[in-house]
Amino acid sequence: MKDHSTRTLSWQFWQQRVRGLAPETWLWALLSGLALLYGVRAAWYFFDMNAPLHFDDGYVTAVGERLLDGQLLPYVDAASHRGPVMYWLAALAQALGGRFEWYGVRALASLAFLTSLFGVFGAALLAQRRLVAAFGALSFVFISLFLLELQTVFGLVGEAMATPWLVSAFVLTTLALDRPQALRTRCALLGAAGVLSALSGLTKQTYLIVVAPLALWALAVSLSEPEPQGKWRRWAPLGALALGWLLPSLLVLLLYAAKGELGTFYYWFYRYNVDVYMAPFADARVPKTLYRWARDNGFLSFGLVLLLTSVGSQHVAPVLAARDLPRAYARRGFELTIWLQALLGLAIGFSTLRFWQQYFLPPVPWLALLIGLSLEQALGRSPHQPRAEAPPAERGGAGWAPLLALTLGLGGFSIATLEQLLYGLARQREQGGFVDARPERLCTEIDRFAPAGEPLYLWGFDAEYYITCQRPPASRYVYSTLISGSVPPDWSIHLEWSARGSISTLLDELEDARPPLILDSPQRVHGVSMTQIEQLDLFLHDHYCNVGTFVSNDGRRMTGWQRRDLCARPAAALQAR
Repeated sequence: MKDHSTRTLSWQFWQQRVRGLAPETWLWALLSGLALLYGVRAAWYFFDMNAPLHFDDGYVTAVGERLLDGQLLPYVDAASHRGPVMYWLAALAQALGGRFEWYGVRALASLAFLTSLFGVFGAALLAQRRLVAAFGALSFVFISLFLLELQTVFGLVGEAMATPWLVSAFVLTTLALDRPQALRTRCALLGAAGVLSALSGLTKQTYLIVVAPLALWALAVSLSEPEPQGKWRRWAPLGALALGWLLPSLLVLLLYAAKGELGTFYYWFYRYNVDVYMAPFADARVPKTLYRWARDNGFLSFGLVLLLTSVGSQHVAPVLAARDLPRAYARRGFELTIWLQALLGLAIGFSTLRFWQQYFLPPVPWLALLIGLSLEQALGRSPHQPRAEAPPAERGGAGWAPLLALTLGLGGFSIATLEQLLYGLARQREQGGFVDARPERLCTEIDRFAPAGEPLYLWGFDAEYYITCQRPPASRYVYSTLISGSVPPDWSIHLEWSARGSISTLLDELEDARPPLILDSPQRVHGVSMTQIEQLDLFLHDHYCNVGTFVSNDGRRMTGWQRRDLCARPAAALQAR
C-alpha cells in the first residue's frame, strides 16, 4: 500500500508539473527536439561511411597525409591556398581516424556541422531567448539539409571548417557581454572569443575580419557602463578580444619564420589568392554580376532582403535613432551582432564572384538566428517589445493560439520535408550511392603496375585516390590546377597563372621520389592533360612509358605512365635475348 501511495503521489506530482508548463515551453521543447533529431540523424548518415563526399575532400585529405609525413607545415609540405588551420585539422583527422582512411574526415565534417548547430542554440539560450534558440536551430538544420547541397554541408571545405570557430566565438561573446560578469571573467571570455575568431580566419582567410561585429558589441558595452576606477579597465575587455585575435596569427607567423618559410606562407596565404585566384575576374563588373545573380535567383534574393530589412527595422533602426548610441547598441548587441555577421558573411560569399554553395555556408547560422528573431517578434516575445494586454474576452487564447499555429505549421512542414529528404538518401544508398570507397577497381589496376606502399602521382583533381588506394602523394602538388594555371571557372591552361615555380618544383619532386606510376587524369579538370605542358610531356616520354587507360568505379578514365625501368620489354627484345 505504501509503495502504491508513493507511486500515486509521484504521478500526481509530475502531472501537475506537466500541466504547469507554459505553451511556450512546449513549443521550445518540440522544435528544439526536432532540430537535434534531424541534425544528428543527418550527421550520422554521412559519418557512417568510408568514402569522400565533396569535390575538395580528396585534395584536403591528401594534404593532411603529406603533413603527417613531413614537417606538419602547410604550403611547404603540400601546396594549396586555404588557411593553414584547414590542413592541420585534416592532418589531425587522419592521425586520429586512421591513416589513408575516410573515417576521420567524415567525423571532422560531422563534428563541424553539429558544433555550428549547438552554437546557434547555445548562443540564444545564453541570451535567455528560448524561442530564438528553437527557431534558429531548426532553421539551421532545415537550410543546411534542404536548401544547400549535402555534399557541401558535410564536405571537408574551408567554409564548413571555418563556421564552427566563428559561431563558438559568438557563444563566448554572448556569455561575456549579454549578462553581468566580473572584469576578469569577461576579459577571459572575450580573449577566448578572439582566439576562435582568428582560427576561423586562419581556416578561410576572408573570415579574419569577422571579429569586427564582436568588437563593436564589446566597445558599446564598455562605453555604456559607468566609468570604472582606472581608465585601462574600461578598455580591458576590448583589448582582451583584440589580443586573443592577434595571438594565433602571431604564433603561426613565428612558426613559419622559425622554419625559414615566411615568404612561402605569405605567397600561399595571401598573394596567390589576390594575384591568381581572382585573376579571371580582373575585368568583371561587380554590380552587374551581382545583379544578374539576384535576377536569376529572384525568390532567394527577395527572401534575403526581406529578412535583413525586417530584423533591421526591428533592431538596427531604434539604435540609430537613439540619443545614447552606445547604451542602445549594448542593449541590442545580441541582435545587432547577428545582423552584422549575416551581412558580412553574405558579402564575403559574394566577393569571390563564384556563386558556389560552399561559399554561403558561413552565413547560414546567422540567417537561421535572424529567422528566430523575426518569429520571436511576430509572437510578441521579444524583450524589446512591450506586450499589449489582451481584452478579457480574448485573454484565454491569446497565449497559446499563435504558438499552436506556428508549431503545427513550422513543425509539420519541417518533419515532412526532412523525412522525405532522409528517405531519399536511404534509397540512394540502396541503389549504390553514398557507399564506401572500397573496393575500387582503379586501385586494383594501380597495384598491377606499382609495388604496394610506393608513392603515386595523380595529375588532375582526383586526389581522393591517394587515400582510397592508400598511396602516398609523390609531390606537394596534390591537384594540378596550381601547375596548369587553370583557375575555375576558367579551366583552360594559363601558364602565367601557374603557381610560382610549380612546374620546376614538380619535376624536381618527381625525379627525387621516382614514383613507379603516374596517372594523367584530365576528366575533372576539363580535359587539361599533363602532356599539354611541354616540360611535363618531355619528362613523361623520357622517364615513363604509356601503359594504357585506367578506369575508376565511377567511370573516370586516366592514362597510366609506368616508370621506364619497370616497363615490360617488347616481345621482339625478349626473343633476341
